[in-house]
Amino acid sequence: MKAEEIKEMRRKQFIMLNIVIILIMYVVFLVITLADMTYASVYLLLGVVALMNGLIGLLKKGSTKQMLLIFEKVATYEKNKMGKDWERQRRLSYFMNISLSIIMFIQVYLHRNSIDKVLQLDWPILLLVTIWILAVVNIGLFFHVRNVDCSSPNLWYTRKKNLFIISIGIFFVILTVSSFIIYIYAL
Repeated sequence: MKAEEIKEMRRKQFIMLNIVIILIMYVVFLVITLADMTYASVYLLLGVVALMNGLIGLLKKGSTKQMLLIFEKVATYEKNKMGKDWERQRRLSYFMNISLSIIMFIQVYLHRNSIDKVLQLDWPILLLVTIWILAVVNIGLFFHVRNVDCSSPNLWYTRKKNLFIISIGIFFVILTVSSFIIYIYAL
């Protein structure tokens, strides 16, 4: 691929990913509001979705087939560029989804007797959550794209990259928790 084609493909990837995230969050918030769900049912829903995503991904193995054409094009490009590291990254991602689903199922068990409803959706909190999720996903995607596009095959998947991602994740967790604490005490 030429540099211009790659740049255009990545631009479309960023735009489509943000649209998909916003739509999914809107649907989740709408379902929570309309169904008047308890904590256990929300955790069950999220756990089933994460488990299905992880299992379907593992069953697809090396396939680059995606629901949206732009994501399939990106997957094919990255698979050709990264080689075996692409497989490792995908497998790790799917195992992380399965691990997340296990955590959600534990939460279902812990909240099984609770009749508390999730929440009356507070729009400032929802806006904050949406902004945080978009920021985390876009920053992660930016660094992933930079590492894949600016390196030769099989050199980008390093411990240094993983440590950097973990430190960014810890930073966002601390920032998110402190923002929620400040917001709650401001009420």
